[in-house]
Amino acid sequence: MNDIKASLAFGTVLVLVAAWLIRWHCRAWKEHSLDEANDDRARLHYRRQFRRRIQVAALVLLLGLMIPLGDWLMVQRKHPQWIAVLWLCVLVLAMWIMLLAALDWLSTRMHVRATRAALGTLERKQRELEAEVERLRSNRSNGRH
Repeated sequence: MNDIKASLAFGTVLVLVAAWLIRWHCRAWKEHSLDEANDDRARLHYRRQFRRRIQVAALVLLLGLMIPLGDWLMVQRKHPQWIAVLWLCVLVLAMWIMLLAALDWLSTRMHVRATRAALGTLERKQRELEAEVERLRSNRSNGRH
């Protein structure tokens, strides 16, 4: 019976964490979708990121329900094949969550690199324009102030 209490506690924590993640991701998505400074590439990145992260949160919630269910079924000692299938599903869901997390990390890393490259291009263009302004000012003054 103590195993069921522990799995219920762990499952409850997972459900609460998932609910918090869903709320947090919805707020972040709202901020990103309202930000007019984002170009199409950034909007697409944030849309995909939101989808991945909501999927992870929903799967964590599902795990929070399946773990106590699996323990309860093990205590009942009925239908061992269904218990095995349930635990295999838990394992597959956990692996899918890890895959989505890795893809999210990779996508974010690529987005940051692209953003830094774009900023580098803008900074280089700014320096060129400032140099051009300085050249035009020095030509206009012709040594006079």
